[in-house]
Amino acid sequence: MDVLTIGQADAALIASMTHYGHYTVAQIKEYLSGQGLPVRLYW
Repeated sequence: MDVLTIGQADAALIASMTHYGHYTVAQIKEYLSGQGLPVRLYW
């Protein structure tokens, strides 16, 4: 998460997190939103 906050990255690659079924895109977006990061929850 530091890369998105301290490093101010505009995007992150989450392919391996979703590929193996550990998380869904919705779960990741909800978590990041809950941490105060701006996330587009609906597309």
